[in-house]
Amino acid sequence: EEIQKNRIVVVGFGKSGSQIIDSLIKTQSTKVEFITIDADGNYKNFINTLEGADIVFITGGLGGQTGYAAVPEIAKFAKHAGALTILVTTKPFVFEKKKRHVIAQESLARVKKVSDCVVIISNNKIFSTIDRKIKNSEIFKIADGVITQTITGIIGTLSANSQNDININIEDLQSIMSNSGMAFVGIG
Repeated sequence: EEIQKNRIVVVGFGKSGSQIIDSLIKTQSTKVEFITIDADGNYKNFINTLEGADIVFITGGLGGQTGYAAVPEIAKFAKHAGALTILVTTKPFVFEKKKRHVIAQESLARVKKVSDCVVIISNNKIFSTIDRKIKNSEIFKIADGVITQTITGIIGTLSANSQNDININIEDLQSIMSNSGMAFVGIG
């Protein structure tokens, strides 16, 4: 199987990233490595484990300090080590504090410079498609689920045994996503 030949690492940052990693561990049947970073200081302990990775996904919600401090450094190291570096993230919901929106914009500006591809999932679009009576904690779970599906879908295209209609090798994926900039996931 093609994916077994490639080293894929998913780094989850912050609370959202930890929950996404938990979901991915439950859904991935292929060999993928997972790292969870729950504080902006502890990413330095894991950064060398990215050496030799072919693809590094960095995931979680932007808007907190962990994303601001750790994500650009992780992306810079992964890309410098030769990995296809893909950030899959959300920006804060419309109902979240303005400070989180400012931090998210600053984080995004920093990480775009050092990632091959930044995939943004619109939390506001998710919010517009769900029942407004749902608790915030459930809304966050829905957003994390969309990120999980996005990462699983990209990884699935590399698997010869995938249920996806598309099957590519890592060189194809690198050709498509290397230095490609911003990407968006459509919802609804």
